[in-house]
Amino acid sequence: MQKLLLFFILFSAAPFSPSAQVIYRFSFPLQAGGGEVPCTAFFVDNGNGNAQVRVRFNAPGNSDSTLVDFTATEEPIDKMPGCASSDILYLRMQKVQVLSGTDNTISFPAYLCFRMNKESGYFEPAGYSNDIGNCQQPVTAFTSAESLAKKDISKETVSMYFRPSDSFYAGYFASTRDFVVIDPNTTLHLLVVANTFDDHIGSACAKDMRRAIKFFQELKDFLGIRFVFDTIAGKRYSVAQVDAAIAKLSNVGPNDIIVFYYTGHGFRQKDDNRRPPYIDLRPNYDENPNNLNSKSLADIFQSISGMKARFKLVWADCCNDMSRTYSVKAKAPSATKGFGLNGSLKNGADLFLNAKRLSILATGANPGQRSICNDDFGGFFSYNFLNSIEGQLSFLNSNANWDKIMEETGGKTRKLAMRVECATPANANAKCTQIPYFEKAAQ
Repeated sequence: MQKLLLFFILFSAAPFSPSAQVIYRFSFPLQAGGGEVPCTAFFVDNGNGNAQVRVRFNAPGNSDSTLVDFTATEEPIDKMPGCASSDILYLRMQKVQVLSGTDNTISFPAYLCFRMNKESGYFEPAGYSNDIGNCQQPVTAFTSAESLAKKDISKETVSMYFRPSDSFYAGYFASTRDFVVIDPNTTLHLLVVANTFDDHIGSACAKDMRRAIKFFQELKDFLGIRFVFDTIAGKRYSVAQVDAAIAKLSNVGPNDIIVFYYTGHGFRQKDDNRRPPYIDLRPNYDENPNNLNSKSLADIFQSISGMKARFKLVWADCCNDMSRTYSVKAKAPSATKGFGLNGSLKNGADLFLNAKRLSILATGANPGQRSICNDDFGGFFSYNFLNSIEGQLSFLNSNANWDKIMEETGGKTRKLAMRVECATPANANAKCTQIPYFEKAAQ
């Protein structure tokens, strides 16, 4: 069945943090006894829905610099009057402790504010506020704000906010590349099947396709391995092309990586009780679905998992129900600029080149459920899945594994779906249910 297509008419708020680390440094004045004290803040997204913020300043009457630790958590505003069409996110500041110096007479802002950059499509630092006020209160702009890439952050900069014993400092500057040996002849084989010509979801599928190719290109650069990819889309979109491409994968090397990704329509066959859906490979969606122009994702997984590659991922973002679906009006979820694949090489090897051979099946929905997408954003499940992988690659993780990726992707996708309306004949205000389905097979 076709994915649920979302439009930008109704707002559906989403969790602020993707899994990947997002690091910003910004400055703004603090109120102190009738005057102002300039401060700088170091913002680190923890990948679990919260952010860590370290604020440094010189308090009045205190010769030593003060450092205060905060957490920042997104304030849910989707149900507040006046916030339905807002393009701003509010992160509530909560002081954890004063790490050095004193914060007497200092007044800290209640919220950090991020606003949508329409050109980039990301929410970026905008300023601060002491009240949400139904999203109508003015936001005081930061004096300065910048996104920090890994290559731009020095020990001198980080030392202003973290001690060498802090987990962020220790993890950030830890070197794992010298202790991980990856064969440069290893090849990552990516096969993307995308229904880009479909009138309903073609734009979303094209976005998914481009995002997946870009992600795995960056992953091969990060791991220092080879990369081969094929895309079956547009006029090539057919069962015959998919069968031929899968057959080619049987020739890969024993240390290689295989990733099969499908984005398009999906459905269930009444006589097949297996949980994965059928992927719909009809050039014309108005045709009746049948086994001649579709493939069982369970069969694809069985075929690919039996190949000799070290790691195999079969991943699909499509519906998994038997009924014809309809469009749902909602806003794409919020997203912040990712930190990029500049994390721990050991984590990358643990996930994709582990000594234990592994096959993963990841589908966007359980039986009877639909998979939600947006023309300009792509599939919610696909986005969450890639961001969870990126988060596990982070230097802040000491034990990267696929169980964490599955758990985090499932939780975020389910939470997003619950904020989207899926009207039914019995309930015009019913909310969507989308819970991804995973299988894992060690070999």
